[in-house]
Amino acid sequence: MMATKTTGDVHSVVFSPKSCKLITKTSVCKRCKQEFTYNVDPTKGNKIVERDPHACRYHPESYAGETAQRWLDPGDIKDSHKVHYFWSCCGASEYEAPGCKSSWHITFEEEDTKKWM
Repeated sequence: MMATKTTGDVHSVVFSPKSCKLITKTSVCKRCKQEFTYNVDPTKGNKIVERDPHACRYHPESYAGETAQRWLDPGDIKDSHKVHYFWSCCGASEYEAPGCKSSWHITFEEEDTKKWM
């Protein structure tokens, strides 16, 4: 809580200790699986505050594999049995490739509201 107190021509701002007390917590991000810290405000029902909108980099879709037949000319059978793996959201072929989307971290208790399709 913030209140203004006036004495003559002097204005002072008085802060209630309850409103200034944020609680710091640690969790694992549901999207990128990295540990992160965050602050909650107990005066707002433990709502998470002060999120960095670019802290989390992740792939919103799956890492999948397909045979080479998809990319070959009709009738070409050379290496058609080999499976090529890639992220279906961006086409990156390495599993450890940096995420193609960025957002804030979310806890496992939160619903992921980002819809990419």
